[in-house]
Amino acid sequence: MSTELIAIISIGVALAGLILNGQHNLQKEMHVQRAETQAEFQAFREETQAEFQAIREETQAEFQAQWEAITGLLERMARLEGLLEGLRDTIAGRPAADAEAASPEQP
Repeated sequence: MSTELIAIISIGVALAGLILNGQHNLQKEMHVQRAETQAEFQAFREETQAEFQAIREETQAEFQAQWEAITGLLERMARLEGLLEGLRDTIAGRPAADAEAASPEQP
């Protein structure tokens, strides 16, 4: 073999080695970048889930408070409706329903 051919082959082998080494390093960097991205995504997911859980708990607490307020209002309305019915009966001159139930008419 001539020295020129050996030099050309040597340069080709050296270039092939550099290319393979570059690809290998690129693959390593891609794996590292992928692992970092997955870790960041997992942290984001956990943070988001924690925020959603906090919002859910806060919303449930607000709903419970509103439900209790509505229930209280309904109870007060029922009492007021009973009082108004008694007032209507009194104004109309009819005996109250409670008075009729307490003392039934006797023949």
